[in-house]
Amino acid sequence: MQAWRSWKSSSNPIPRSSRRTSRNGAIPCAEWNAANSPQAAATPCRTVFIVGYTEKAGESHLRTTNMLDSITIRTASSEDISNLQELFRAGIFEGDVRINDTGADIDNLMAGYFSDDGRSSFWVAESPEQVVGMIGVQCVEDDVAEIRRLRVHDSFRRKGIGKQLLDHAVRFCRGQDYMKIVLDVRVERDPAIHLFEQAGFFLARTRESGGHKTLDFYVDLYTDPTTRR
Repeated sequence: MQAWRSWKSSSNPIPRSSRRTSRNGAIPCAEWNAANSPQAAATPCRTVFIVGYTEKAGESHLRTTNMLDSITIRTASSEDISNLQELFRAGIFEGDVRINDTGADIDNLMAGYFSDDGRSSFWVAESPEQVVGMIGVQCVEDDVAEIRRLRVHDSFRRKGIGKQLLDHAVRFCRGQDYMKIVLDVRVERDPAIHLFEQAGFFLARTRESGGHKTLDFYVDLYTDPTTRR
């Protein structure tokens, strides 16, 4: 997190009243793409639809349906830690995790993501049989959030689950009135990089981390990213 402090607050402050709010409700995938990402508007949406979003009593649910699976995105709990650790270890095996990354925030999930009055959170994507993905948001500063731990089980990739997790996390950040979201990703993770770019994130810099190149991305929530392309 400290690496962001030299630049992440560089944008001019914008009054809270001018920030965009989140959009909830039942939205067909094609309609959502057209409204939020012109590049994604042409993407076929015959298999994936956003069919519902609710957030109450500490729970968040975003269900997607396709021909094969019914995926629920819900707030994680301590009972999910072993499944999250398994996803984390898979990332180590695939070479997607930095050498010095111990996954301590996952081991201490409740302290890391649920101890700051709701400013941070963590979610899992779940099929009827198992946890298939995860993502977290941590508060870096009052107006800055960091997206962490986006990962989807290798058997469930290329089904739109990563996109739905990212959308869910961004929607949470808007609801918390964050002004900026930051994240980093290793240069080898081309699908993740493409996902972030399609979601409106911009490359801030490239740096060396643990012997590998790491890309730092950001998005300003008080601007429309489509106007900056």
